[in-house]
Order: sequence, then C-alpha cells, then structure tokens
Amino acid sequence: MTEATKQPLLKVENLSVRYGSGRKAFTAVSDISFEIAAGETLGLVGESGSGKSTIGKAILGLEKAATGTITFLGEDITNHSLKRRGVSAVELRVVFQDPYSSLNPDLTIGETLIEPLQKSGIKKGEALDRAREVMGKVGLNPDWISRFPRNFS
Repeated sequence: MTEATKQPLLKVENLSVRYGSGRKAFTAVSDISFEIAAGETLGLVGESGSGKSTIGKAILGLEKAATGTITFLGEDITNHSLKRRGVSAVELRVVFQDPYSSLNPDLTIGETLIEPLQKSGIKKGEALDRAREVMGKVGLNPDWISRFPRNFS
C-alpha cells in the first residue's frame, strides 16, 4: 500500500463552528473529527439542530471553522476562499437534510446531477452517463434521471 492510498480523501480534525459574536455567540459544532477514505461514504445522523448541515457547510467553505482543520486530498483547505475551493467543490458534495433547499424543483434529477459536472468541463453526454452510473450506485433506477424531485418520496 502506497502512502497516497493510506491518506484519507477527507479528514476533519477538531472542527468547531460558532455563530454570532459576544454574548449572543454560540457553538453549533464542537470538536468534531472524522476521516473518509477512497470508496467510502459518510452519513451524518442526528437530531434536528445537532450540526449536521453546519459540518457540511464548513467542509464546503460556506461556514467558517472557528477551530480545527479540514484536509482534502492531503491539502489543508480550512481557510481557502470559496473561489479557491471551487476546484475541490467538483469533488465534494453534500446533500442537506431538507430536499427542498438542496434540490431545485424546476430541474430534473439528471439536470441537477450534471450541472456541476458540466461546469467543470465535462461534456453533457459523459455527464449524463456519470449521473446514471451514480444513481445506480445509490440504489436509484437510472431510468428515473428525467424525473423531478417531487416524484421521489
């Protein structure tokens, strides 16, 4: 096993995220650590308000980490700008708890899946093939690619 294969794709160490300032400040996420290796999928489970979405937003750079580090492909991206994270955002995806805030109801599932691929330079046909492949991997019928989010339970 090479050093590259031992290295996790994503490593979150001692992540904390705080909102507000002064007396109104509160810690939404405190001292969270995990790693995701190649081929793994991580699902965060917890009650409403436990910080699942906040963790995803911090990884994507949509929320600022108060403490801790976020390492992607061996590079510390904790303090990267959104523009600089744009390169890694092609590889990182978060599906938030509320499907109505995660999925555009006016776009088919296929359109939603291929949009970031096309923005990264992948041609539409290849992007559609990848989207169908991913749908199959997560247990969705690839033929449903033209359905809208409202057609799923």
